[in-house]
Amino acid sequence: MKNKLLPIISPLVMTIILIVYIKPLALEYGWQESFHVTFLAWSFLVLCLPIAKGNILIKKPYEFLFGKKIYFPELITWSVAILVNIITYLRYFGAYFKASIPHLLFNIISTPWPNWIIIATCFVATFYPYFLRNSSHKNNPKYKILGLLLTVTSIIVTIFIAYDDYVLVINSHGNP
Repeated sequence: MKNKLLPIISPLVMTIILIVYIKPLALEYGWQESFHVTFLAWSFLVLCLPIAKGNILIKKPYEFLFGKKIYFPELITWSVAILVNIITYLRYFGAYFKASIPHLLFNIISTPWPNWIIIATCFVATFYPYFLRNSSHKNNPKYKILGLLLTVTSIIVTIFIAYDDYVLVINSHGNP
């Protein structure tokens, strides 16, 4: 019973979180711009923190709707996040400056050294399980601990490198 409800409940919870994030932005910038800024904030979670892997937003609804397994939701989420940022960076540059998280993402993307270390460590932590996909050691507890250490390291690197930019962004926006 629990596993049958998860594909329904997870997207509903994410929708509620999305509405809570979008509503204040929509009052100030309109719905279309607020969706764009929210999408940029989501892409920050995908590219800079190894916690948004696509299981809730892509994998579970897809399996529920079509009854088929999707094997690489991380690849889809990373591709979409990179594509959205390329388009935004080239065509809708000002969208990054409407909220603090997209503004921080802009600072990370626009300053390759040392900020791209954040994206590189997140990439390794996100795709680490796929390096072991064909390995017989994949279920070994040592590799699971290594995956957890990579995730924690990526989060620490993000905090350590982006902290100064985050303080500047918060001071310029006045909101978290």
